[in-house]
Amino acid sequence: MREEIKQRTRIPVDEFATFRRGNSIQELGLFGSALREDFGLGSDLDLLGQIPA
Repeated sequence: MREEIKQRTRIPVDEFATFRRGNSIQELGLFGSALREDFGLGSDLDLLGQIPA
């Protein structure tokens, strides 16, 4: 799945991890069209993050 996400978003998985750590995000997930076949250049990137209370 990681390689597929990298190919679809053109964003290296390492950059997601760096963004997560740099912003004190405990978990970061993708949802929406990024996980479906209809994801394309005009699609947005839906992220859901868990931050400390």
